[in-house]
Amino acid sequence: MDILYNNKIIAGLKKLVKPACLVYAVGASFLVANFPTMKFADVFHVSRDGAVLMRGFIFFLAVIIMFYFAFKDAGSLKKYFSWDIFFRSALVFFFLAVLVSTLRAAYMGEVYANISVSPFDQDVGFFYRRILEPALAYFLQFKGEVLYTALHFLITFSCIYTIILWLESKLLLKLKTWQLVSIMTAGIMIQQFQAPGYPDQIVLLLALLSFFLPLDKYGRISLLALMFLSHESTALFLGFIFSWFYFPKEERKFYVLLPIAYCFLWLANYDFNFTNLFLGHLALTNENAISIFLKNIKLAVLAVFFAYKFLWAFVFLGCYYYIKNKDYKSLIPTAAMVIAPLALVLIPDTSRVVAWGSIGVFLAIAYSYKYLSSRLFNLILFVNLILPSVAVGTATGGAVSYAGLYGFGIGLFKLFVKNYLM
Repeated sequence: MDILYNNKIIAGLKKLVKPACLVYAVGASFLVANFPTMKFADVFHVSRDGAVLMRGFIFFLAVIIMFYFAFKDAGSLKKYFSWDIFFRSALVFFFLAVLVSTLRAAYMGEVYANISVSPFDQDVGFFYRRILEPALAYFLQFKGEVLYTALHFLITFSCIYTIILWLESKLLLKLKTWQLVSIMTAGIMIQQFQAPGYPDQIVLLLALLSFFLPLDKYGRISLLALMFLSHESTALFLGFIFSWFYFPKEERKFYVLLPIAYCFLWLANYDFNFTNLFLGHLALTNENAISIFLKNIKLAVLAVFFAYKFLWAFVFLGCYYYIKNKDYKSLIPTAAMVIAPLALVLIPDTSRVVAWGSIGVFLAIAYSYKYLSSRLFNLILFVNLILPSVAVGTATGGAVSYAGLYGFGIGLFKLFVKNYLM
C-alpha cells in the first residue's frame, strides 16, 4: 500500500512539473522585462551588479524553458528543408537588399543593438521591454552594432524562407522569384532592410513556425509569451490575433491570460499611474503622438497605403471573393489581422505598425490568386514592385526613403522634377 501511495504522489508531482515550469518561465521573464534593476536590488538587498547577474540568470533560465517547450520537436523541421527554397530565399534576400540597402542597425534598431551589450542593466522603458532579441544576441555573443545586425539579418533570412515555405506547402501558392520580391517590398519584411534591428519580425517568424512545429499547449503558450518578450505591441496586434484563430479554441483562456499578466506588470512598474504610462509611451519631444496625428491626418492615410502599397488591391479582392463564396471562416481571420493594426495609426512610425497585419495580406493574396487572371495578378505585383518602398509616419513629416535602388530612383525623379518641371 505504501509503495502504491508513493507512486501516486510521484505521478501527481510529475503532472505539476510542466505547468509549474511554464508558470515560472512566463512570470519570471515578464517580470524581468517590466521591472528595473534597482527594484530587484532593493527587494533582494543586493548591489546593482548583483541584481544584473540575478536578472540575467532568471531570464536565461526562463527562456531555456520556453524554448524547450516550443522547440523540443524541432528535429521534425528537417523534412521541410528544401535547397530550392533556400536558394530562392537567398535571391529574394539579395534583391531586397539591393532595393533597400541599409546594412546596419538604424533608428530604434540601433538602440536595441546597444542594449544587446548589457541587456539586464538597462532602464526600463518601451525599448527595454522588447528584450528577447537583444538578450539572445547577448547570450549568443552577437553583442554590439555589427554582430547584432548580423543576427538580425539571419532572422530576416529565416523569415523569408518560412514565408515561402508556408505559401507553397500550406497555401499552395508557388510564386516566381520576382513575384516573391514584390510581395516582400511591402509589409514587415521590407522594413527589416529599411531600418535593421527592430524585433517585429520575430513575432512573424514564431507565428509562421507554429504551422510546422508539432506543438502542445505548453509549446503554443511559450511561443506567444516569446512574442510578447520580442515586441509587446506586435505580439498583441499580430501574435495574439493569430493565435486566437489558428490555435485550439479550448486554449484561448490561457492566451488571454498572457496579455493580462504582461499589462498588469507593465502597469505595476508605473505604480498603476495610467497618465505616466500613457505619456511615457506616446511622448515625443514637446508633443505627444495624438497631437501630432491630428496635425497630420493626410500623412497618416498615406502611411496606411505605403504599409502594403498596391498589395491593398489583393486585400480588397480577397475579401470580395471570400464574401462572394460565403467563406466567412476564412474572411474573419484575414480581415481581423489586417484591420486590427489600423488602430495604431496614432503611432508615429505609422506605416511600420500598420504592416503588422502582413499574414492577413499573404492570406488574401493566396485566396485571390485562385480567381484572378494571371495577367491581372502579375500587373498588380509589377506595379507594386516598381513603386518604391518608403516609410511614412505622422512624426516624420513625410515619406522617408533609404539607400539602394529605390532611393536612387527617387533621387532621379526629384532631379527630373526640379530641372524640367519646375
